[in-house]
Amino acid sequence: MGLKPSALAGWSLFVLLLFLSAFYRLTGHLLALPGAWGARVLVALAELIAYLGAAILLRRSARGLSLRRRKFAPPRVYGSFVLLTAVTTALGVFLLHVVLARMTGTGFRGLSALYPMLTRHATVPPGLTLLCLVVLPALVEEAFLRGPLFSLYESHGTAVAVLVTAVAMPMLAVYPSAAPALLLMGLVSGMLAYDTGALWPGMLTGILSRAALYAGDLIYASEALAGKTVFFVAAAALCFLVFLFSLLRCTEGLLKDEILEHFAKGPARAAENGWNALSAFGTLCFLVLYSIRLVSVL
Repeated sequence: MGLKPSALAGWSLFVLLLFLSAFYRLTGHLLALPGAWGARVLVALAELIAYLGAAILLRRSARGLSLRRRKFAPPRVYGSFVLLTAVTTALGVFLLHVVLARMTGTGFRGLSALYPMLTRHATVPPGLTLLCLVVLPALVEEAFLRGPLFSLYESHGTAVAVLVTAVAMPMLAVYPSAAPALLLMGLVSGMLAYDTGALWPGMLTGILSRAALYAGDLIYASEALAGKTVFFVAAAALCFLVFLFSLLRCTEGLLKDEILEHFAKGPARAAENGWNALSAFGTLCFLVLYSIRLVSVL
């Protein structure tokens, strides 16, 4: 296509956000109808087409570019480190939403924070919700964000790739209520993508984190558990501390054995690398479109 990596990445983000914004704008009334199972299927289908289509097109467009990617990391990284990271992140996302619920006084919002347009307490089979709002979105988002998009931004340094793709994750979700959880998930998934050179660790992290939010929705909506949610929160906090301690010990050992590497530097200074990555006209269009969309939903 003759575009630089940052320009190609910026235009792909703009087109993807344009598609998702148009979809949510045109189907807003349909998604809020009581027949919530159909709305969930429609959302899953839209995200599947948008993210997977963008990943395929971007990979084809960038075929002629020389993109630097790490080789597959040693087997140890694929074991306890990935699992500990994914579980710790999922527990952290759940506790983050508990804290946000306390601060805002709006009640716990799990998946409803990611998809506020859907009927919140609709009777929907759990399996359908898990498939449409947990598994499929986590798979296709990682396939795009930590796939070809990450590779394009990695030409400006690993830190730029991790930060830009992490920030883009909640921005593509359109609704600002999704920002805290998706930003945390994006940062962790970006670091895992660099450490392992693979997509599945980020996909696992996304699935477990979304599942934790859905579990929180079920717990807080259950009449049988009314008044007992504090015990679940306490158990989650205890498990989070245990897993976090284990993760820190595991990370310390991997760094000591030089299995985990420091971020690769870009071709220039950090500030210049960031500016070069974000100064493309396509990225500016993406930011303008997001600002317009943000104002319209507030």
